[in-house]
Amino acid sequence: MTALPYTDIADFRLLPDSGGLIETVAIVLPPVLLSAQAGRFLQNIRAALASLAMTLPSGVTLVVLTERSARDVAGAWLDGLDLACTLEIAATVDDGALNEGHIWIQDAFHVAVNSLGVRLYRRTRSDNDGRLATWLAAHDGTRVHDTPLHLTGGNMLAGEDRKILGFKNVEATARSHRPPIETAAACALLRAFDPLPVFFFGHRYAENSADFHRPVPSMAQASPSPAMQPGVHLDLVVSWTGVMRQGKPVLLVADRKDGLDPALSGRAPESRAFDACAIRAERWGYQVVRNPVPYLPFPGSQGIAGPVPRFYNNVLVENERRPHRDRPLVWVPCFGDVEPGLAAYDKANGAIWEALGFEVRPVFGWGPLSNSCGAIRCACKVLKRARPL
Repeated sequence: MTALPYTDIADFRLLPDSGGLIETVAIVLPPVLLSAQAGRFLQNIRAALASLAMTLPSGVTLVVLTERSARDVAGAWLDGLDLACTLEIAATVDDGALNEGHIWIQDAFHVAVNSLGVRLYRRTRSDNDGRLATWLAAHDGTRVHDTPLHLTGGNMLAGEDRKILGFKNVEATARSHRPPIETAAACALLRAFDPLPVFFFGHRYAENSADFHRPVPSMAQASPSPAMQPGVHLDLVVSWTGVMRQGKPVLLVADRKDGLDPALSGRAPESRAFDACAIRAERWGYQVVRNPVPYLPFPGSQGIAGPVPRFYNNVLVENERRPHRDRPLVWVPCFGDVEPGLAAYDKANGAIWEALGFEVRPVFGWGPLSNSCGAIRCACKVLKRARPL
């Protein structure tokens, strides 16, 4: 593994979140999940990762990153799963270095490819351990490039000709820069990260005031960047579909609900923030479809006491059809297994994807992890896609 001069990465583009078939995807398996003394929460993480792995079809290679001394126990656990995919165990992590927080591999780095198909791991300041890129690189030989921007993987979605960044990346980059910089300068740095045109997801309205629909004065004359971003990360409330309608890329944006019936449930006041984001995205040339997302307390929760979203937008997408399939696949987290009352939301979200032309692969087991603010996309990293036909 060698460092690359910045000028040598000009030909690299972010690996899209849509398009060609997924060929390689990575997850992190901390040994603590496999311990006989693992508590209920760790067992839930293990079950969710197993559920995801078992939905991956043949033709996909699943790279499982774990600690050096855990190779055999990880292999034994994986051998007990009903897997159709090909397995690679990457036991390159220093013993004792992984904990359950490392499962959110999406946040730690970005994958880029050049015109020759050469892969590069682009590591930025983020919300997870950047060493995950180093440990994967030790397995597959991919080079790593460091960039001094705060650009969390879960707060960015990339298509083949454009990308979306959550505005929190701008705020974090402005604060972490030495010396600190204004948001307009941070926007410029983030735009330069990759040649794709960028749209900053957020809104320009005072979320918690009577003047919600009035532009914030300090942003009214500013560059076309928003003032605030609802939600923790972009990929928890927005799905990049890879679908074009009337020449516009289609986005799914969460429609916050406060009851068990997605058709009849009321909408909390905080829903206005998502409405404003959706309106702004449409003005910037996107076609927005709203998908119902319940914000409800999790049964028996010992963590967050208030309403917790179920992250239906945290998906994996393909836009090409696999052999012997009539439609491209989308992996959608579902929650009706643990919470039967949410079966209507599972069905409603699945129907939206089917109307967009997809075959839905429901992935259960993520409900108990709702308090941890993550689901499918957060817990895996697509490392390679086939080039679209």
